[in-house]
Amino acid sequence: MLQRLVVLLVLALAAAVAVADAQQGSGEPFGARDPRTCASREAGLFAAQAHQYFICDSEQVTQSIASGALLYLVTDITVDTGKGRPFNMQSDSFGFATHHGIDPSQTVYPIRGSFTRWQCVPLGHINGEAGKNCSKLLQPQAKGICFKTTFGEWHCTMTDFDHNNPGMDRYPPPTGPQRACAARWARAVNVVLDGPAITGHCLQPAVRPCSL
Repeated sequence: MLQRLVVLLVLALAAAVAVADAQQGSGEPFGARDPRTCASREAGLFAAQAHQYFICDSEQVTQSIASGALLYLVTDITVDTGKGRPFNMQSDSFGFATHHGIDPSQTVYPIRGSFTRWQCVPLGHINGEAGKNCSKLLQPQAKGICFKTTFGEWHCTMTDFDHNNPGMDRYPPPTGPQRACAARWARAVNVVLDGPAITGHCLQPAVRPCSL
């Protein structure tokens, strides 16, 4: 039992630290915190890792000729992982999965949860007034999958297609330190590690106060 606790704690701490490593400085033009990245995507798929991989797949700065620079962040995340199943060509061959090279020979895991998605424009640009340069989209009933690529890396994505209109209101971007939040999360995870299983439900109390 003690050995299992130590192994799970190491995995949880690794997930917390890895997700706190950000794209340094990339959030500054938006007056926001930096997008978070994953130092590794090869750990097994506990709920803690699904949470981590979803963040890393969701947060980024994009650049295009049509819309310019856009910052995407996520907060208030909960993730539950379901029982693994075989790859399904009809449901699993969509843009995100094929773009990242989903491996059809590997088990696919359904996930569900909730989160808030943020889209921000740079300060001083069109719609870039300070404190009003972001829109947010609540996703209370999101569903998706976690999958392994042909390079052995995990990716997770989920969307709530029934709540897909961000509206016209504008908001300030998410800010604040990430490493302190990750440390609090890791300490809280330590409390529940000795339960029957790690699930999105038992991680919820640790995750939500951090607004991860």
